[in-house]
Amino acid sequence: MNSDVTAVRFRGDNGYVSIFNIYNEITNNDTITCLNQYLDRNLPYVRPAETDHVLWLGDFNRHHPIWEDETNHHLYESEEFISPLIDLLYKYDMVLALPKGIPTYQTCTGNWTRPDGVWRTSSPDHPIICCDVFPDIRPPAADHLPVIIVVDLPLPRSAVPPTLDFRNGDWPKISDALKRKLDSESPETRI
Repeated sequence: MNSDVTAVRFRGDNGYVSIFNIYNEITNNDTITCLNQYLDRNLPYVRPAETDHVLWLGDFNRHHPIWEDETNHHLYESEEFISPLIDLLYKYDMVLALPKGIPTYQTCTGNWTRPDGVWRTSSPDHPIICCDVFPDIRPPAADHLPVIIVVDLPLPRSAVPPTLDFRNGDWPKISDALKRKLDSESPETRI
């Protein structure tokens, strides 16, 4: 696919959730184009049923009135730069999961903007419980705020087969048995 896209798919009791982490260069839309081509060819794997869900999240490096605060209107992209992303959102019926106007990035001038985005498939039973930024846990020297997404994805617990506990062994008896076996089957020969 593309080294700027990482995708995982989870299967729970309520179906599949496919999550795409995306980094789109500020100078081009190559990653958006690649995502579109991948989804065109692989949608049955990404979203096998209408009831399954898809999340797109990451740094899209695009600004638009749909998600950016109006005070940053000077950052809005030209039609040629924003239309591939907007077209993709409409094509796959994606809606904002991180509400409009929540900033995710502070510029060197101190201005807060929203180059990062989180979108989800449009359905009333979507699995997102919470999607917000948490400035208090921002790592040192990081310029983007962490976006925390809580997803309701009940996963069945797998049964762990019982294992032997070496601490409960009768070690003198085990040592004697091993010594007898080694003595009887040893390839050692006297020179």
